[in-house]
Amino acid sequence: MYKRQAAAPAHDLDRPHLAMTYTALATLLTLGDDLGRVDGAAVARGVGRAAAGDGSFAAAAVGCERDLRFVFCACAVSRLVGDFSGVDAAATLRHIGACQAYDGGLGLAPGGESHGGSTYCGIAARALLLDGAPATAAAGADADAAVTWCARRHDGRGVVGRTNKLPDSCYAYWVGAALRCLGARHLVDTTVPFVLSCENRKMGGFAKYPEDTPPDLLHAFYSLSSLSWTDPRFRAVDPMLGICAHRLPPR
Repeated sequence: MYKRQAAAPAHDLDRPHLAMTYTALATLLTLGDDLGRVDGAAVARGVGRAAAGDGSFAAAAVGCERDLRFVFCACAVSRLVGDFSGVDAAATLRHIGACQAYDGGLGLAPGGESHGGSTYCGIAARALLLDGAPATAAAGADADAAVTWCARRHDGRGVVGRTNKLPDSCYAYWVGAALRCLGARHLVDTTVPFVLSCENRKMGGFAKYPEDTPPDLLHAFYSLSSLSWTDPRFRAVDPMLGICAHRLPPR
């Protein structure tokens, strides 16, 4: 990724990976790096090599895991390096639409069960491809149906990731960010009391559930990210990219 001679892989599995590329770029930006040492064109070529030809993306190369998680990573990485040449936008939007289930949410792949995480990945990728423009009928997924599905994940206490599941603090981000990407941010703020109830006052941090559940880094990150949209003490997290907005490179 850096502009230097790449070392040979240590083993067959030591290959470029879309999720790790996204994580690396997000970490660099969060630490204040300007990505000036990153070879954006090489990153874009890597994105293109992970494309499966139907608008979907594999984790690293065609033949391994392939689902909406990596569609999101491909679009996010392309946005961060300012080069979408590895993404067929029209095909990817069609693929995202094909992942939308009968109830309006999105599964990881066509025919899959609607889930808060996969819905976020597809809707955020869609927003990145549309560059944050308002939803349009030509954008693959049915935006109104997705908004309705996300709104129905609010059960009066918190947000659930799937039907008949318990509220979970991380879905305040996944579902809330999807709503913000869809232009329905007014439906997000009701989750704050539940997220705050997941803070572990003894150990610090946030947990998956309230009532003294052990905290962990993942749920602490997503809890704080969701609170960043309503609490002025926090830097706002960009819902399309999961990075503090003030750290993002210019468009």
